[in-house]
Amino acid sequence: MRRAAYITAAVLGVACAALVIVFCAYAYAWWIIAVALAVVIFIPVGSLLHELSHKLFGAMAHVKTRMHFSVFGSSYCDVWTTRSRNLRSRLTATALGGLAINLLFIILGIISLSVHAVPVCISFVLPASVYLFVLNVFPCTLGDGDTDGMAALGLIRLDDEAKVTLAVMSVQADVESGTPIAEIPRERLEDLPQIQEDSPAYQALLELKEHYYTVTGDATAAARCRKRLEELKEYAEE
Repeated sequence: MRRAAYITAAVLGVACAALVIVFCAYAYAWWIIAVALAVVIFIPVGSLLHELSHKLFGAMAHVKTRMHFSVFGSSYCDVWTTRSRNLRSRLTATALGGLAINLLFIILGIISLSVHAVPVCISFVLPASVYLFVLNVFPCTLGDGDTDGMAALGLIRLDDEAKVTLAVMSVQADVESGTPIAEIPRERLEDLPQIQEDSPAYQALLELKEHYYTVTGDATAAARCRKRLEELKEYAEE
């Protein structure tokens, strides 16, 4: 699935770039080299818009985000919240934010190539938008984590990893909003499905459990979580 996502996104992105360049050749003549450069420059711009849309949708859903933007590499957002109510729907909206802005610019780019009254320069962001939309709509895991489509689908289906993620984030939200972690019912951290141990959600759960057990005086359980975290870190470094 991951390979299919990269290949499909790359092929469609290049096809859109060729379409924009050929179309603009009639409008800009010898400026076509500048148009080609603009299309390339808009690749990181499209990525930035994608991540900013996550922040926008997150803000509307009361989900906080920290953006990690890279001009030449993968970009992503960390998410957290201080509200545990309706967390599932709010996280889903945040996950779909990047796809929404990419789809908007795809529509605007097509319109700019079809309607003379609309500036054709809007189409410069079309190839990057197509690439990012196709890549992120695939429900799979890429190098830096799950795609937006994978994250949203997991939340909609409420699969095991989504259940763990929601449990961790809801406890963190309650603590952030003022509830002492020692007052959190133990079952909220323990009555959860087993997921893959290399999952970020599993490691976040272990870290939260270690803190919880330390505060509540269960030194044995805290040490067990700490040891497992160290083992996972060593495994990841190999």
